[in-house]
Amino acid sequence: MNGRVSILKLLDAAGLPPEERGFIEALLRVRNAYAHDIRFVDVRLIDLIMQRPDKSHLLKHLSAIKTYDEADLVQMYEKDSGFLRFCILDSAMRFLFFAYHLAAKHRTPTAAASH
Repeated sequence: MNGRVSILKLLDAAGLPPEERGFIEALLRVRNAYAHDIRFVDVRLIDLIMQRPDKSHLLKHLSAIKTYDEADLVQMYEKDSGFLRFCILDSAMRFLFFAYHLAAKHRTPTAAASH
C-alpha cells in the first residue's frame, strides 16, 4: 500500500477534521516534490509551490487561511518567507493537538493509568 494513501486513510478513519487532513495532504505533496527531485534542493518553498499545477490547493491548506486573495498572499510570502513557515508551523501544532486528543479520547482508563 502506498504510504501517502495509507496515512490519509488512517487520518480519515481517526476522524481528523477535513482542514487538518488537507494540511497533511499538502505537506506530503511538498515533501514528495523536494524528496523526489534533486533539482528542487535550492528552490525556496514559495517558488516550488508557484511552479506546481496544484498551487492553489497547496497555498490554501498550508496557509490555513479560510478567505484570502491568492495574489496578495503570494506577494506576502515572497516578501517574508518566514510568514509561510509560521503558517505551516501553526498548522502542524494544530494537527498535533488533534492527534493527541484523538489518541487520548480512545485510550481506556486502565491503559491511561499504566503510562
